[in-house]
Amino acid sequence: KMKIKLNDYELELLSYNRQTNFIQGANRDCITFVFANGDYSVDELKKIFESSADDIVIADDDSEKHYWDYSILTAVEITDEVVEQETSDSPEQDIEVVKISVAQKTYTEKQEDARIEQLNSLSEIVADMLGGAL
Repeated sequence: KMKIKLNDYELELLSYNRQTNFIQGANRDCITFVFANGDYSVDELKKIFESSADDIVIADDDSEKHYWDYSILTAVEITDEVVEQETSDSPEQDIEVVKISVAQKTYTEKQEDARIEQLNSLSEIVADMLGGAL
């Protein structure tokens, strides 16, 4: 069984795949995660991925993989996925799944984020220093 961990959440994951897509003006590494619909609501999943996708960990029985900075939410969809192909003895089986797609931030964007963070904390320090004088 595969699990995905983000911040304090641990969710059951059916599958995932990676591909490169052109999104927001850059070629980005993208991951689509597939969850069984009903395990989690779409809104719930959206919230989790929007707020905590800086470090995504995918864990199965033998390993853990970290995916950093996949924090651009690009798609959320509910769709049917075939879990067992049709055979001569049994019909095709499909289940309803929720697919969440995220794209990775570029190096430049990450630098930009870091700069903004620095500026924010700098202005807080300055405000504190001036706090007594104002």
